[in-house]
Amino acid sequence: MATGEHERILALAKSAFEAEKSGLWKIDPETASEIHGERCEALWQELRRQVSEAGAGSIPSRPSRAELELQWKKEFVAKLRERLPDLVSEAIEA
Repeated sequence: MATGEHERILALAKSAFEAEKSGLWKIDPETASEIHGERCEALWQELRRQVSEAGAGSIPSRPSRAELELQWKKEFVAKLRERLPDLVSEAIEA
């Protein structure tokens, strides 16, 4: 169910978590800190990019329930108008 962008965030988060659990912290904490920091920064940059794009309108937002209901009503009325002449003819002939 994950989209490509969601998968990217998950991969970056996993990478940061792995760096957090690395055995390198016991051997070389400075390097471990740098690696962990770089991975966390990559995750934050990706989150910022996606939030920025969403704010710019390039990613459509989920319609509200009211918007969905209005859309369904419009579709229902359009289908009803399309079929109404046939339904009336069938009722008259019956």
